[in-house]
Amino acid sequence: MKRMLLMLLMAVVVTAMQAQRTLVVSQDGTGDYTTIQAAIDAVAEGEEATIRVKAGTYKELVKVGTRQNPSMKKIALIGEGMGKTIITEAKGKNNIGNSKDVRDYATLAVFADDFYAQDY
Repeated sequence: MKRMLLMLLMAVVVTAMQAQRTLVVSQDGTGDYTTIQAAIDAVAEGEEATIRVKAGTYKELVKVGTRQNPSMKKIALIGEGMGKTIITEAKGKNNIGNSKDVRDYATLAVFADDFYAQDY
């Protein structure tokens, strides 16, 4: 019985450790990733992660899941402050393809039930 409880406790600790995963994005290479999308892609489906984005202007399209295939990732995206961490991309209907759906032009598109974003 003690052995079973110990194994259960170890499983809970391992699960909690995985849920505590934090990734850092920094354009200067001092973080784990240099783009936000690379950090999001590194999180496995069903995994929980906090992505801290250092100050800078990130010119990229950021997507979590798609309309056809929503993501099961649990992501908290945390920037360093309004006006300090900026995500931008100039995509218009003339350079995105043939889509007529405005959601295909979004700089940050989230198709996931468990997503959180803030600055700190």
